[in-house]
Amino acid sequence: GLQYYGGSVELADFCPYNQEFEWKISSETEKGRDSRCEIETNRLDNDELMEVYGHNSRCFDFLRPWTERKCGKIRTFHQYMAGCYEHSCIEGVLHIGLFNASSLHPRHYEGQHVHIRKVTDEGWLREGILVCPRCSELCGECAEEKEKSVYDSFVGDPPLDEPCSSTVLSLSITVLLSLILSITR
Repeated sequence: GLQYYGGSVELADFCPYNQEFEWKISSETEKGRDSRCEIETNRLDNDELMEVYGHNSRCFDFLRPWTERKCGKIRTFHQYMAGCYEHSCIEGVLHIGLFNASSLHPRHYEGQHVHIRKVTDEGWLREGILVCPRCSELCGECAEEKEKSVYDSFVGDPPLDEPCSSTVLSLSITVLLSLILSITR
């Protein structure tokens, strides 16, 4: 099925793909990759979407393009509109796992948002929102869905402050102290 394909694959324009494909390897030292979410080796080392590849992973759509924020600057990544994430069906409820998450997030209704946030090694706050599919798309048996308003709470990674403020604050304090010391001499 279609749910096995997609993710952060450049050849597929980073969208779910209707057929499996494989990259041609340019050298013998490179590992082969294809479009399937369930193959762990398809994950890039610098995985910008914080995806989870493996046997229990499937392709999920994003609500809007991913963004990165730092010191008031914003970058938008329009090419990322789907990605591979772990899923599990537990007591009739679809649960979704994010990169480096210690637990799975429950999906209570179709269209529910799961927030993905991380500060990158370069100091950017990267954010995306995964849109939950119908439970029946991935689970054999599903519990009856409740009204959206019953589960209108936040799901996913907790909110993070935009990087920069502490750096600017510490720099300001250093400059201020240097200025005071030079005046008192």
